[in-house]
Amino acid sequence: MPECHILTPMRGKEFLATMSTMPLTSAQVDPKTEMTETEEVVSSQHPIVVRDHWDVSRCDLLFVNLLPSLTTGKASIGTCFELAWAWKYQKPAVVVMNDGNPNDHPFVREAAYAVVPTTARAIAITRILLDLSPQSSGPWNERLEGEAAKIERDY
Repeated sequence: MPECHILTPMRGKEFLATMSTMPLTSAQVDPKTEMTETEEVVSSQHPIVVRDHWDVSRCDLLFVNLLPSLTTGKASIGTCFELAWAWKYQKPAVVVMNDGNPNDHPFVREAAYAVVPTTARAIAITRILLDLSPQSSGPWNERLEGEAAKIERDY
């Protein structure tokens, strides 16, 4: 959504793109993995929690993609914290979660404004909440639809 400023918890952690599994913190990264000193610091446990909390406190909406949990078989504890913070700060959360997801829990469902099985539906709901015009045609929209389709194929 090009009209939005997106805060991603992955910013400053470019080294993660080379990894097949997501480590919880920089302490769990294979020592052979090349990362800068800055990446190592921002990927350690305290900065992760502080930045995620700060991001939730200043966002307008939380877009939560829980599809990767179906592949890993693990619930995302950090995401559950983010949903709780969003609830506390009265920020709507749009959650993408399919059947059989390890995160499927009453607290996740009740903290969410909406829980839907596809990123395309989540994007449509997000656009309504943020009072953005419906998706129109154009190169950015085609790219977004392609990325959403790829995410759903992967999970």
